[in-house]
Amino acid sequence: MPPYHIYLQKRVYDVLAALGRSERSHILAFFHNLGADPFQAHDYHESVEGFDVCVKVIGRHAVLYHVDHAAKEIKIADLRLADHV
Repeated sequence: MPPYHIYLQKRVYDVLAALGRSERSHILAFFHNLGADPFQAHDYHESVEGFDVCVKVIGRHAVLYHVDHAAKEIKIADLRLADHV
């Protein structure tokens, strides 16, 4: 299966830019793996503005994303501290 395209909200990019290299590396590796296998397990679901959003906790951070299988796209909606989800 070809990889899915991944799109980041600007806020996610800004948070990534502020992280240390190790944290950023772990999160970017998750994005890469998610694009290759969008069916992988996540920690839980959340409803955000009417969308079913997957949440994956990586270290201190939570990644909120939506997978559109028809378009083969993954939209990373937010990246925040896990205790703020």
